[in-house]
Amino acid sequence: MKTGILAQQSGKENPTNLLSNGDFENWSAGTAVAPDGWLIYGASSTVAREATIIKLGTYSAKVTRVGEDCGLYQTIQISKGITYWKGRTITYGCWVYATVANRVRIQLSDNVQTISSSYHTGNSTWQFLTATMIVGTSGSVTNIALICEIDTGNTSAYFDGAMCVEGESVFAFADKPANYLEGTWTPTVTIYGAGVVPVYTTNSGRYIKIGKRVFISVNLMGDGGTEGSGVGQLGISLPFAMSASQPTLYIVAGTYQNSTTRNPIFAELEPNDANAYLNYFSAEGTMVVLSGADQNNTNRNLYLNFTYECV
Repeated sequence: MKTGILAQQSGKENPTNLLSNGDFENWSAGTAVAPDGWLIYGASSTVAREATIIKLGTYSAKVTRVGEDCGLYQTIQISKGITYWKGRTITYGCWVYATVANRVRIQLSDNVQTISSSYHTGNSTWQFLTATMIVGTSGSVTNIALICEIDTGNTSAYFDGAMCVEGESVFAFADKPANYLEGTWTPTVTIYGAGVVPVYTTNSGRYIKIGKRVFISVNLMGDGGTEGSGVGQLGISLPFAMSASQPTLYIVAGTYQNSTTRNPIFAELEPNDANAYLNYFSAEGTMVVLSGADQNNTNRNLYLNFTYECV
């Protein structure tokens, strides 16, 4: 594990680094394009992979200001959703190298407030800058951005070992895995056989992918205007196809509701297939398909939460 600053814990902290590619080691789009997981702002600014002036690992990120304020940023609210973070405390820290005083700092922003660290003193050394924020609770709070900023005048600065944790203390640097990916998708509902596909008011999916292991969460709920019908089996699209080397699996995947009926869902996963086929156990203890007719009430929902190995 790479190390940074270890501070006293208060018992309210979670040491998980919320940032992706916080050590700036991964540059899959190119060495002069923003590193994986990060975006750059500032119209004429540049970013480059740096292999000489580094604090941790093999690379740092060199950002150069040209004419207007610039920097790198990353948002972290997708995995748990912005509602989870409202009212919670987060702390952001990053190693920064600068040669000019009062130009380079890091920031936390939730669209309503922006909290800044102190500026780097410009003494050509690595300094660990931190900022702590209590995320706002208003409806205007829609994301949480972590920013590496250069302002006021043109110069270059270097960033390495960025980390963000829930709580008030900064822990030893521990990056997310290099092959970590998280995001959202809109699951497609399909009926296999005779019937009508139910339509939902809410149709959302989130995933976290670490290597070939995928963790997904699906929320389908509410009467979107068309009730399901027929005996055909319902299926849900996956964000990534299942591994071809995996056998056919039946796994406990979530629950469904139709009017007052509630049952656990068992998902059938097929090798090299990007769909989950839904089933449940009947009152007689027999596994049967979850059909369109099992989602024919205006009070209907499907909740899925499971993991599988992808291609």
